[in-house]
Amino acid sequence: MPGKSVLTTGQRRLLRVVLALAAFLVANTLYLASTRAMNATEALATPPHTLPGFYQGMILSHTIVGLGLAGLAAAFAAWHLNRAWRRRHRASVGSGVGLVALTAVLAVSGYYILTEANSRANRGWFYTHLACAFLVPSLYAAHRLVSYVKPEPRARRSGAVAMVGLLALFVAVHLSTLPEPTGGRKSASLASERTKVAAWTRESDGA
Repeated sequence: MPGKSVLTTGQRRLLRVVLALAAFLVANTLYLASTRAMNATEALATPPHTLPGFYQGMILSHTIVGLGLAGLAAAFAAWHLNRAWRRRHRASVGSGVGLVALTAVLAVSGYYILTEANSRANRGWFYTHLACAFLVPSLYAAHRLVSYVKPEPRARRSGAVAMVGLLALFVAVHLSTLPEPTGGRKSASLASERTKVAAWTRESDGA
């Protein structure tokens, strides 16, 4: 039978803030990834040579929220670890330590990309950041499922609904604020095809 939570009232409040920011960041990340898929279709693609304001805002918020979340998560981990360690619940402690380590790699790789630019030379850092972005939420879910006090089903559903809802909202705003390409979608599509053909021609000549 699960016992009383090891979290104090202050820790629970801080955790709620961390989880709210994490839900935003997960939805933000999925949105940024979805724009690549949308750009592969003619109907949903961003017009050539444009960078929508909403998309720029989402990139900026990814950076700001990510850095803020890293600091708050580190503060929570340091505050929580001492009490959790005394419980000697191996699964909780082990998954928690692993979660802290992965979160640190996520934060460091993100900061490196921010300061050194996301170039071809730094692709290793980008893929490390991408992998950790998937692994951290997954490991947190595992950490909670093996913890001394497991989350209630309602809490799990609320978190999932919040992230899906935010993602749907971001995509809807993105699509509704896309600028209309000069000459309409058909002209933009033709311009895009010409660009692809020109790029292919340059690569063939170079070969």
